[in-house]
Amino acid sequence: MKHIGNVVLVLFFVGYGAFYYLEVLSQASRFEHHAMITFIFVALAILALISLVGDVRALIKNKEPMGFAWVSEKKPIVFLVAMTLYLVFIPVLGFFLSSFIFFVSIAVWMGSRKWKEYFLVPVVMLGVVYVLFIVLLGQRITSGFIV
Repeated sequence: MKHIGNVVLVLFFVGYGAFYYLEVLSQASRFEHHAMITFIFVALAILALISLVGDVRALIKNKEPMGFAWVSEKKPIVFLVAMTLYLVFIPVLGFFLSSFIFFVSIAVWMGSRKWKEYFLVPVVMLGVVYVLFIVLLGQRITSGFIV
């Protein structure tokens, strides 16, 4: 049943990616930014398609019964709920604060006990996002009502 869970998760990410792609594309000011955003989205869509094809082939090959037994597992559901809450809170808290809270929460939930893993990794990753998008590309990132 893990293949059906993978298919649902990939479809969730593709749906979110398409929504986010359209939102970011509407904010891009120059053609170069449109081309880069489109290139990144197409590359991610191709990777998602490869993942979907692999899971569907495994479903057909194994003749796995169609069902949603993966729903009984807690991790995919908790992750989808956490991702949904993250998306809901981005307009309220802003991208950086929401992302930091999301990454720390997921790291702690997955069992990380080292402060470097749940504090330093998100800070470095968000720093790279800041430098790449705000400093180098001159794009604005969603700021929330609170921050």
